[in-house]
Amino acid sequence: MRHHPAQGQPVVTCDAGRVQIVSDWEPWLREAGLTTLAAFRALRGEVVRAIDSRETLRVEIPNASDPAAGPLVAYLKRHGRPRWRERIVPWLRGARPILGAAAEWQALGHFAACGIPTMQPIAYGADADGSFVMTVDLAARCDLKAWVGACRGGEQSPAGTGGELSELEGGCSTDRAQDATDGEPGWSASHRVQLGRIVARLAEMVRRLHAAGMHHQDLYLNHVLWCGPEDAAVPDLRLIDLGRVVRHARLCRRWRIKDLAQLHYSAAGVPCREQVRFLQLYLGRKLTRCDRPLIRRILRKSARIDRHTRRHGL
Repeated sequence: MRHHPAQGQPVVTCDAGRVQIVSDWEPWLREAGLTTLAAFRALRGEVVRAIDSRETLRVEIPNASDPAAGPLVAYLKRHGRPRWRERIVPWLRGARPILGAAAEWQALGHFAACGIPTMQPIAYGADADGSFVMTVDLAARCDLKAWVGACRGGEQSPAGTGGELSELEGGCSTDRAQDATDGEPGWSASHRVQLGRIVARLAEMVRRLHAAGMHHQDLYLNHVLWCGPEDAAVPDLRLIDLGRVVRHARLCRRWRIKDLAQLHYSAAGVPCREQVRFLQLYLGRKLTRCDRPLIRRILRKSARIDRHTRRHGL
């Protein structure tokens, strides 16, 4: 099965069809000798994450034709042969197992087609022993969770207990929430302006994601990178870590709730006013009493995420 990185973006196949390279990057990788699965598996770099049979490396690939141009900096996510636990546990939880790098490669294409900013694909490969996906380093300023923590001087509100969003159950309005925001420690006037822009952009991205029938499954703020200039009117945000993205003909409420709860859990410390505005922009309307069941489900799921995180020391 071929997995294209984006609509209208051609790929070159190598190694008897086991490796696909985005055509723009093919000359660079070919000159570096990276056209086979064996070559990508032998590639070494800085290990930034390693879990079970998966590892992510930051690699630098020199430009053989023009060394002065500087290297291609990329991230290489490698998956080994799936373990039985990875195959069985999802079925026990009522979900299909997502194995290898194919889902992320496909998601990169779906995101591009839907206009959702994410990583730039370079290459993908797979055989019976494992798979990989390579993307361009975004050179991000920071992730949003780190930024929120910095704005609050490193202080975080307790997660999973409802936090500021719990006020919505009692009908928290944007007017009432304004006072809480103005008194929020660490939130300077400039931070509030930036936060407003970030919330608007993120709500648009999540709304577009769900409208396209996709859910992320790991939609935490540390998986939203802030790239580009700090004072941009529309922040350059990128959704990353697409390894568990699933696309449906029609997205059910369960998966929407899971994504929104993950955002809420990781957004401890974001003032009530902006959490209200995020939901309004996501839904495309003002909140009403009819939205209380939705909010309660988000809070309950967020609390379950918190309990699971604490129980397993994540």
